[in-house]
Amino acid sequence: MRTLTNFLAFTFILSTSLVSAQTRETCNQNLSIFAESAKVKNYDAAYEPWNAVRAECPKLNRAIYTYGERILKSRLKNAVGATKNAEAQDLMKLYDQWIENFPSRKGRNMIGSILASKAQTMMDYKLGTTAGYTQLLMPLTLRISIVLPTQKVYTTTSKQCMLSIKKVQQE
Repeated sequence: MRTLTNFLAFTFILSTSLVSAQTRETCNQNLSIFAESAKVKNYDAAYEPWNAVRAECPKLNRAIYTYGERILKSRLKNAVGATKNAEAQDLMKLYDQWIENFPSRKGRNMIGSILASKAQTMMDYKLGTTAGYTQLLMPLTLRISIVLPTQKVYTTTSKQCMLSIKKVQQE
């Protein structure tokens, strides 16, 4: 009885790893197919294999999201009526998945860049309101007000703060 249980457990583990290997190989093949199609801007041909990789192996490669953005923007441009809204929502979902699966690149945090692209896309395709864009980007900026002896007040982001101080000091 114990031997039968061990045999069944071993068979289950082996079959699970074989299925996983097949899925990974299929994902790699589809990744190659959609990447080549997207490189030559054949986004219609790239959509199906890209969508399969996105669904089955979302953490396989960053190209899923970089090319996916191009593919969905192309589909959004060509969409009409109700499909346009569905494509827009899919693109917004892609940005969220991108942040979830690939928040950094070469050790550098990319969340701000991805959110900026999301906000720009929302503005370009009129997918939200100005308040929505601001709410999306507000966590990315730290507002600093600087009052210098010249009585000039500068409100700036934290990245621009040092440049503003140097500029005022030179005046």
